[in-house]
Amino acid sequence: MPNATATPVRKIVFVVGAGASKEVGLPVAKELKETIATALNICFNVLVNNRRESGDSTIAEALRLVAANEDPPTRDINPHLHAAWQIRDAMALDTSIDNFINTHPG
Repeated sequence: MPNATATPVRKIVFVVGAGASKEVGLPVAKELKETIATALNICFNVLVNNRRESGDSTIAEALRLVAANEDPPTRDINPHLHAAWQIRDAMALDTSIDNFINTHPG
């Protein structure tokens, strides 16, 4: 049985602002946009059993799961790939991630 007089455990949350991101090893501004663009540059080689040639494997698998859970279920991830590529291409044009999110709320 826990001690009724025990001091409760206090939890602390640190909020790291953009100014400190680099110091704690997080990508900032241009690096973050490049990381996102590279991850979303998902391409498959149809000549080699649709092997993924580029882009993030976790995101590619997530797109497959989204397609499989659509109503009706489908194996076609192309609409989702096209959306990812639009975001990828926008990374070169937008001034920041915040600006992209603000101008593309959907």
